[in-house]
Amino acid sequence: MDLATALAAKMLKVKKIDWDKQMIVIVSGGTQPTGGYKVEVTDLKADDDTLTVHWKVVPPAPGQRVTQARSNPAETLLIQRFDGEVRFDPASSRSALDKDGEP
Repeated sequence: MDLATALAAKMLKVKKIDWDKQMIVIVSGGTQPTGGYKVEVTDLKADDDTLTVHWKVVPPAPGQRVTQARSNPAETLLIQRFDGEVRFDPASSRSALDKDGEP
């Protein structure tokens, strides 16, 4: 097992990763203005040759104490290998730092 695979397995709290049967999906929530944000994968749907990863960025609760530094929340999943196209819904994150978005 190479070092990257060993580190990924340790982070995911599994003994090993079988790349013939498994794969890793990482969803990034983009840069957020403070800590306290998290990424939540809400659903995985396989349809013929496409796997769709449904996800959202969850902001901190009102009044929650958070780190006053930018953060980059992400979620990492170890799932059954899928050999088709992987799509993300939404396709990308709208950062709370975007001028057109609401904080």
